[in-house]
Amino acid sequence: MINRPDYIESAHWNEWLASAVAPEIIVLNLVSLLNNLPYDYLLYSDRISRRNDGRLREYLLQKYRHIEHGGWWCSGVDPLDNCNPMLWGCFKPDIPRRDSQKIEKFIKYEHPYRVPTRAFFLRVTWNIGLTIATTANQQAQYEQRILQAYRQTQVNGEGSRGALVQGSRGAGEQGSRGEFNVPCSFPSAPQPLRTSAPPHLSPSAPLPLRTSASSGTGFGTSQHPNQNQESHKNSHLSPLKEVALLSIAHLEDGQFWQWVLDNNIPLIICEGAKKAASLLSAGYAAIAIPGVNGGYRNPESESLHPLNQPFLIPDLQKFATPNRKIDICFDHDSKPETLKRVSAALTGIARLFSLAQCSVGVVELPGPSKGVDDFIMAGGNFDKLYQTAPTFEQWQVLQYTKLTYTPSVVLNQPYLGQLTIPDGAKIVGLKSPKGTGKTTSFDPIVRKAIANGQPVLLIGHRVQLVQEIADRIGIPYITEVRESETGMLLGYGLCVDSLHPNSQAHFNADNWKNAIVIIDECEQVIWHTLTANTEINLHRVEVIQQLTQLLHNTINSERGMLILSDADLSNLTIEFIQGAAGVDIEPWLLVNTWKPEIGWKVHHYNQTTPILWFAALEEHIKRGGRPFIVTQSQKAKSTWGTINLEARLRSEFPCLRILRIDSETIQDPTHSAYGCISKLNQILKDFDIVIVSPSIETGVSIDIREHFTSVWGCFCGVSPENSARQSLARVREEVDRYLWVASRGLGQIGNGAISLKSLLCSEHKKFKVNMRHLQDAGLTMDGDDIHVNKTALHTWGKMACRVNAGMIDYRGAVLAGLVAEGHHIIDGVNNSDIDPKDLLNSIKELKSANYRTECEEIAAIDMDVLTRQKLEALKLQKSKTPDERRIERKYTLEQLYHLTVTPELVQKDDHGWYPQLRLHYFLSLGRSHLSRRDAETATAITHQQKLWMPDFNKGQLGATVAALELLGIPEFLESGRQLRGNDDDLQRLKSITQANRWDMKSIFGISIPVTNKPIVILRRILNTLGLGLKQIARDGTGARQRVYQVVGLDDGRDEVFAAWLSLHDTNSLRDFQLKKYPIAG
Repeated sequence: MINRPDYIESAHWNEWLASAVAPEIIVLNLVSLLNNLPYDYLLYSDRISRRNDGRLREYLLQKYRHIEHGGWWCSGVDPLDNCNPMLWGCFKPDIPRRDSQKIEKFIKYEHPYRVPTRAFFLRVTWNIGLTIATTANQQAQYEQRILQAYRQTQVNGEGSRGALVQGSRGAGEQGSRGEFNVPCSFPSAPQPLRTSAPPHLSPSAPLPLRTSASSGTGFGTSQHPNQNQESHKNSHLSPLKEVALLSIAHLEDGQFWQWVLDNNIPLIICEGAKKAASLLSAGYAAIAIPGVNGGYRNPESESLHPLNQPFLIPDLQKFATPNRKIDICFDHDSKPETLKRVSAALTGIARLFSLAQCSVGVVELPGPSKGVDDFIMAGGNFDKLYQTAPTFEQWQVLQYTKLTYTPSVVLNQPYLGQLTIPDGAKIVGLKSPKGTGKTTSFDPIVRKAIANGQPVLLIGHRVQLVQEIADRIGIPYITEVRESETGMLLGYGLCVDSLHPNSQAHFNADNWKNAIVIIDECEQVIWHTLTANTEINLHRVEVIQQLTQLLHNTINSERGMLILSDADLSNLTIEFIQGAAGVDIEPWLLVNTWKPEIGWKVHHYNQTTPILWFAALEEHIKRGGRPFIVTQSQKAKSTWGTINLEARLRSEFPCLRILRIDSETIQDPTHSAYGCISKLNQILKDFDIVIVSPSIETGVSIDIREHFTSVWGCFCGVSPENSARQSLARVREEVDRYLWVASRGLGQIGNGAISLKSLLCSEHKKFKVNMRHLQDAGLTMDGDDIHVNKTALHTWGKMACRVNAGMIDYRGAVLAGLVAEGHHIIDGVNNSDIDPKDLLNSIKELKSANYRTECEEIAAIDMDVLTRQKLEALKLQKSKTPDERRIERKYTLEQLYHLTVTPELVQKDDHGWYPQLRLHYFLSLGRSHLSRRDAETATAITHQQKLWMPDFNKGQLGATVAALELLGIPEFLESGRQLRGNDDDLQRLKSITQANRWDMKSIFGISIPVTNKPIVILRRILNTLGLGLKQIARDGTGARQRVYQVVGLDDGRDEVFAAWLSLHDTNSLRDFQLKKYPIAG
């Protein structure tokens, strides 16, 4: 049992126990101070201004008078001074003083006046040290240190700094307060300053520790929360080590922090000594700083730091060693301003550790407990928080999902109802869970505006959804304005793709002043604007320009108002709006924190394929279930797309009514799903099974009840994780959800980075390289004269990081999002008797048959009866029958490849043959035409000296071709070339790619691990050309090198290349490619 020593007041002892601090940590690091003694601990700096007689000036005495009432002092050891006791520390006065800057606040902690900030390296016992070593997987090594220390005590006897004290404190300590000569009367004589540690912390004094012979490692009557969970860790010690530990358990490990430094032990950086003490007690090496900004400094002048950059304080810099794992765990807070300040400080210190090549993570406390000590004391599982902590880059991405602006109204209700927005509000944000009536809530606002003659503009990102919402709030869609009584006078709805002068809306932002502009699902609208491969590709620069002007006109006009609505509304949208409009107006925000009382029961199937999920689906239908099924794909080539799911279920359940809703069926006049978006609640009642694609991913509310018995989701990682969650919420009724999610998403944005700096650096570097190639080719475009919308680009970068992070752990991101929404995840169960392997083979056979049929039907279309004019008109036609879609597809293939369209060609195109051939063509036969091609592509997407950098970089091939040439790829493609891993050019290939791994990722989108062999690297690069490697032999002597040869060159590409080369002379290839593929052409 460890009792409270007499140099620690009872209130101070209990305060630390209440912070989940082990008593043995308390007795080593805490002392109570009273009367004049605190002055010596706080006012010892030689930078303090004194009177000529050496006495402290009166203003300081008045300022610090409160410390005479007593308090506790904590300090640790000094890693910059051989781990001797540190003079610097903190004092918590029992009666704090008011903050002169913020009179309503008190200053809880005092630190030595005019002394640079230090960090807390608290003293620990061998017992605590072993627990920390075990957590860090360094137990065996630390046990050896224990044995060495034990043997040393046997040789030297118990004493000195590591002695185990039985009984009272060392001689002379009772009079220690008088030693510091700071009498109550403050005489005129000079005051001796404290230049060494207090007696109870002196290396030569015995430790102020009381134990009993039977105490072992117990914490006495005040049991520490971590005692039970840690006590088992040392139970397997050998007899000798057990004796050694029991003998020195409560001795101080005087070189603990040196051991931490030398062995790269993981660290946690927290704020406040008590938090570090709590974490040390829990088995983690923790260093405390006196506040979130206390770990680094900004240079006071360039003379002090030539680069004028922030730098870590020396204490932390010493521990910032390469590859050390460092986690930052600051206090939890919910105040928006505090969150911004803490986030900025955390980012600052994390970046400095990252620059030192540390592996930085962030442990975020979930609340409501403010500090980690409170969290542990309340029974929180810190081990779980620590093990699942995101990296610093992942944490940064998580910040991009948050809304930290101060809400104007906070609600907690299942339905928003009618909104009361104050007059004069310019930027209105509605953040409310799915299904709480966001769209309906602004219906009265729209009707009032129309009644007053104020125009309303509704903007979305999917045509069918905007049509449905426009009808609901009483305004026409852009295609309906001719039939509307008011025409365009009082506004309309349109897709953001049409936000340019050449669209059917002939949109001009200058015509929209004093209007109400509504952007529904605004997060997805902005992302669609910046990245979509729809028709907006042709006009993205103009759309961004018009959107920016629209936002400026709306917010800066007298009656204008912008309404933003999204369940996932974040700072990114608000910052984009403010930046685009050029204003710093605080938004009026309504935040609805409501979560369902029960939430969905989500049955999660965590297998590598969805086969058990599908088996359970069929079993559910056999038992009379009526499922609503959502998936992320449609095409016949996709095993789990809408087409194949429909075919399988129709064959198994021929008597049931099945409806497939995807981008094809809703535009097919002959299909039941044609035009169904605006009347889903009426149509869906007539069907037993409904299968949908992302065409109704957002903006649709299916409110019918007691019809669908379940919702089934199959997500292969095609769209962002928030889109997957959105699609599960289209059915509002809280029926069970059955879910399969791929472990990793498909595709990436930019170079795939989750760091904004890395992502944007990659884009800027590619831009500069591509511009240089264009200038070398004689293009007069100057990169310095090109304008790029920086606000839009930074928003794109942050949203791209968010998407990329979600793709890395796609399954985890989807599940975590569902839990955050208040739903419950349980393991999915398959009650089907069908063998999963047989079922999977059956589905694959069905998919193959469907896909083969589709390819054959496309190839069999008779194109002779159609004129070129009719074919071009067909491409512009919105509604298409299945035959018309096949005609359009065949026409496109003919124009792309200039080959007879066969089923095999259709399949090759579906698997990305065109971009592979295009790259190979410009690397070889078409090399002389590359500069002109890139110049024409750049010109096509440039508008008034403005361009969109991500589109520009995607459209340029010059940098990629140059990189392939630098790597020597043309030489590897020489006919008959045999390749061995030890070939000089293959070794050179490895050297270049390993030295430029970041550039390889940026240019080719592939990662090159350092362990990759030359042949593996070459194979990955050849894949970008649609080629591969095949082992053809093995040397019979010596190292017996494997012999490889490039394969795939005989796949018909020579015929395509010849046709392209011929057409380049007439510009007909260029005309078609720029029209159909403005980026990919």
